[in-house]
Amino acid sequence: MKNKIAFVVGVLTVGILFSLSFLADNARVSAMDQAEFNSRFGIFDGAICPLSATQQQESIEAFKEMVPTFQHPRCANCHGGGQPFQANTDHAGGKFDLVLDADGSVLTEPTFAECQSCHGGLPGWEIPRSRFSFVGKDAVELCQQMKGELGRADKFIDHIARDLGGTPFIATAFAGMRGLNEDGIDYYEALNDRKPVPEPPPISYADLINQAQAWVDAMGGEFKGDDGCGCEPQKYALQIDESLVAAFVSENARIDWDGQTQVQIPLTFKDDGTFTGEATSSRTMSAVLTAEVGCSGSSTSNVQWQVNGRLDSEERWIYFSVRFTPSMGSVSCNMSVPLPNPVQLPIPIDDSENPNNPLKQMEMSAYVGETETVKLNTNVVGSDVTDTFVITIIKLE
Repeated sequence: MKNKIAFVVGVLTVGILFSLSFLADNARVSAMDQAEFNSRFGIFDGAICPLSATQQQESIEAFKEMVPTFQHPRCANCHGGGQPFQANTDHAGGKFDLVLDADGSVLTEPTFAECQSCHGGLPGWEIPRSRFSFVGKDAVELCQQMKGELGRADKFIDHIARDLGGTPFIATAFAGMRGLNEDGIDYYEALNDRKPVPEPPPISYADLINQAQAWVDAMGGEFKGDDGCGCEPQKYALQIDESLVAAFVSENARIDWDGQTQVQIPLTFKDDGTFTGEATSSRTMSAVLTAEVGCSGSSTSNVQWQVNGRLDSEERWIYFSVRFTPSMGSVSCNMSVPLPNPVQLPIPIDDSENPNNPLKQMEMSAYVGETETVKLNTNVVGSDVTDTFVITIIKLE
């Protein structure tokens, strides 16, 4: 539970650090829902993508269907393709100047007011900020931008379908006339010796809305994981670093064992967010016998690992159990006094089936890099066995 407490404290800390700038930019924190707040400040960075391999592939392909529209001049020219405020602009209307207040901040309304002389066919015409640029970005980068900037699937659909209820830029793009009014049309004709004709994207507006919905549906109806989830393949594993220390004491002898192993258990997700994983590792064990005649030796045996669990997308928390089964083994111990055969020192068997085993009831924040340490004390008469497991969520290349 300590990771969950740390996560809550971390969120509160982020909220305190950013509260002043957030209030200045958005009036008040309560006006923004939690998903949007988290997305804005990168709280979802590194969140595990719980999509199955099929869902990932389908969502990647679904988003690619929209890319030709996003890269079409009617979209890309506004999203970074046209730069009317740069000295070397290729904007047909020439260079425009930013209107700043006394603090140097851009005043939106007076800055874009002059645009209306040509683009008055769309009252409220303006260009988005640089972080919304589409220029030079491939399908993965555009996909990550859509997720990162909008934060929620329903907000993305609302943006595509009706520009979030604001200025209808997308509908104007599909009209294909650049929002030109009569003066703008005349100016275009004077520059090009021909009247402008509609040049909309290659599909209909309704088709784009359907493609947007298909992308969201492929992800299970909501944005999940980090910004790359549903945009590019994501693979994860539980890395377990095990360290076993044990001792067995009898009246005339003592045996000390020491062993370790590391394993990465790839996680395979299903459509419902549950996952499984299997892997095999090699465990190296050493043993020292202290008696009238002592000895020492080492051996390597296999350990079978199994993981079963589920990921809660809303809580961004994973719940799982780990089962590990070491193969039987022993250490060949050559005595200092010659004997017919080496002495075999049996390796302690882990009590993984103990119902109180903490590995059976694991929970962790579903973010790459999260770590939990668990100790398993085996209760065997005459022995003291401590098996320590450091479990870390990792992202596979």
